[in-house]
Amino acid sequence: MAPGSAEQAEMPVAVEPAEGARHLLVPRVEPERVEVRSPSWPYSAAANLPLSALLVGTLYLPVFLAQPPAALAAVLVVPAVFAALLARVVFESNAAVATRRGDGWGQIRAALLPALLGVGLVALTGILAGAGISLAGVAASVPLAVGVLTVAARLRGLELRVRAGARRVYFVGSPEQLAELAVEARRRGDMQLVGHLDLDSGVARPTNGDVMDEMLGSGATVVVLASAAIHDEDVVAIASELNVRGRRIRVLSHFYEEEFAKVPLMELNAAWFLFDVAEIHSPRAYGVVKRAAETLFAAALLLLAAPLVPVIAIAIKASGIGPVLFRQERVGKDGQRFRLTKFRTMRQDPGGREPVPPVGRILRRFRFDELPQLWDVVRGKLSLVGPRPEQPLIVGRLQESIEFYAFRHRVRPGLTGWAQVNHVDEMPEKLQYDFYYVKNQGLLLDLMIIAWTVRTILSGAGR
Repeated sequence: MAPGSAEQAEMPVAVEPAEGARHLLVPRVEPERVEVRSPSWPYSAAANLPLSALLVGTLYLPVFLAQPPAALAAVLVVPAVFAALLARVVFESNAAVATRRGDGWGQIRAALLPALLGVGLVALTGILAGAGISLAGVAASVPLAVGVLTVAARLRGLELRVRAGARRVYFVGSPEQLAELAVEARRRGDMQLVGHLDLDSGVARPTNGDVMDEMLGSGATVVVLASAAIHDEDVVAIASELNVRGRRIRVLSHFYEEEFAKVPLMELNAAWFLFDVAEIHSPRAYGVVKRAAETLFAAALLLLAAPLVPVIAIAIKASGIGPVLFRQERVGKDGQRFRLTKFRTMRQDPGGREPVPPVGRILRRFRFDELPQLWDVVRGKLSLVGPRPEQPLIVGRLQESIEFYAFRHRVRPGLTGWAQVNHVDEMPEKLQYDFYYVKNQGLLLDLMIIAWTVRTILSGAGR
């Protein structure tokens, strides 16, 4: 379910630039928006899998030392694997800020809860299966698991620093675009901005030779050009020479999509939308498969969750929140309106909203408040994955203020989406992720979004 809440929005905060960047004055990144995506090299291949295997073995100690029968011992490896994955998910989200800052004690503190959670899950499974557990194994497993997780975080921090040293970006474009790029680079943590050329500053522009010397002197490995720079003959000539000298040249819009999986709104024009939309142009493949799979999945979840519905309803009524269900009109595919339904998590207050009561916090923490929307998925009003639907009044306002906003309604809205798993709930940044999803949607991206939604729920992030 969507990591964001329909009843409560988050306030956006910006960030400071990466170390070593020049002419960059932007605010500080909010901790919950620090990226936790693992770069593709070398950490994932060289360390991630071996450390995960070591964590499985560490969490398995309480059962292994109890010496259960061989067949049962083999079966109980499965919950150890699940516990290791759960521990990694919770730890990576909780330790993201500590890892970025190089805070060793912060990493250890962040590792303690996932280690206890993983060991507890394996021990409980062993007891329920009749295998028993070893108390000595439990005592050894917790500190060992903390150690494995901490080592993983420190290797990740080292990789980020190494990559940042090798990925030095020089940007040619406006100060506004520079500020946004600095925010994204700081969130990723594996690149740094080392220089900037403003083509419209009103100050006499340096000669081509001076610009070339500055770019080379900055140690830039990548030169990113805004669309305005591409139409400047001098800049193109300089970029061509730098390309021959081994520096990579990237257009800003493509750089955003490749590195940040989003779209820079300031670079959008009508030509950008000349691409196939899977849900529209390939209905016999992606669209049909997605619709059938999500209908079956949503129906199965509804059946599994049926016993929870009366419990949730009683808890809401007993807490005095108000009516059990929260209904609100939203805009769906092709601008059609529908009624979105959730379990209520906030009290009705004509004079303003009160803090979310404990029952509401629990429902939000585990996304139980979103269960009624599964019926909208079955009905075809919602998709499991897609841009989150907005209220009509908000849509009208955004269509007037943001060009091309209505394009997001060409696909069905989703129960969770690319913006939500990236913990974004505010326009216009949310639209940047929505456009990326519309352009790049496919079964693999959908599966990744669902997996990240599960990670968000388990880690408690996003609310």
